[in-house]
Formats: sequence, structure tokens, C-alpha cells
Amino acid sequence: RRQVGRFLTGAALMDRFVSDPDVRIAKTFTAFWGLIAITFALFAHMSRNLIEASNIVGSLFSGVVLGLFLIAFFLKFITGTPAFIAALLAQILVIGIWALTFFNVIHFAYLWFNPIGCLATIAIAAALQPLFPKPLTPAFEVLPVQSS
Repeated sequence: RRQVGRFLTGAALMDRFVSDPDVRIAKTFTAFWGLIAITFALFAHMSRNLIEASNIVGSLFSGVVLGLFLIAFFLKFITGTPAFIAALLAQILVIGIWALTFFNVIHFAYLWFNPIGCLATIAIAAALQPLFPKPLTPAFEVLPVQSS
């Protein structure tokens, strides 16, 4: 180890950080996010302006997220697994509708992606819920507090 007294030198700190698994994970996510940004930049020229391009991308994902929030706040009978599966299926539906619109097979204004994603998430989760009944026992046991 390269140490000066009880302090690590800069090179020793860099060796420790480069081998840290968290740093490797952070670098992987940074590269992934960079690829997303590059992909967005390649498709952004197809819109009239940058605001419209960012609204289209936001419309692709925000409807499903809104559906998950509505399930969590107002539909307490729906558990996590059906909500997760519903979010994945609704996202595939929204991206499929976008692709069909992009290739001029059908025509949907991008603002419709929000209600379609939201309603599809809620409807699919409600339909899947009977397949995933709630457990009869709690996932954890709350122990009483003992005072001394």
C-alpha cells in the first residue's frame, strides 16, 4: 500500500475506488444514460423543436407512472406484482402505439399516450389481481416494545 504515515496517498485512494463494485455500477449506468441521451439526440431532429421532442418522450413514460401512482394511492386492493406486470405491459402497449404512429400505420397525437398508459396500467393490474391473491400472513411480524 502506498501510505504516508497513516494517510493513504491519492494513487492508493484511486486504486481503492476503481476496484469498488459501486463505482463500476455507477460507470455502467453513466454509459447507459449516455447511450439514451445520444439516441434521443438522433431522433430529436424529427420533431419541430426540442420542446415537442421532450414532450413526446415524456408522454411515452409518464402515463404509466401516473397509473402506478393512482393504483398506490386509491386502489389498495391491487398488490405490487400485478401492478408491476401491468406497468410493463402498458409500457409495451404505449411504445407499440408510438411505433405504429411513427411509421404512419395509425395516427395518434402524442398527448394521447398519457391517458392510454394510465388507463391500461390500471385496467391490466385490476384484471391480473385475482391471479395474485394477497398473502394471509403478514410479511413481517411487529414485536411489542419492551420497556425496562
